Amino acid sequence: MVIIDKANNTETKSETLIYSKNQEIITAEGNVNIIDNKMNITLSADKTIYSKKEDIFRVYDNAKIVDRSKDITIETNKMIYDRKKEKISSLNKTNIYL
Repeated sequence: MVIIDKANNTETKSETLIYSKNQEIITAEGNVNIIDNKMNITLSADKTIYSKKEDIFRVYDNAKIVDRSKDITIETNKMIYDRKKEKISSLNKTNIYL
């Protein structure tokens, strides 16, 4: 399944996608791959929860984020990607490749 968000310039692919319109939350599960063209970042994981209101991705299990413009890769099991603040927070053991 695929969701293309033209307003945020993102594309989300996964085995299952659930969009909660009232809460403006997109939950993706199973081989999640998100391309953020605005920030030149690619996210992959087993599960992500994206809050459109907050512009925050919560990323779970086998989480990997690649910043293509800065050539940085971050791998962990749980992270938060705040697009507004351009901040990535890891919540456990993390590998960073520069």
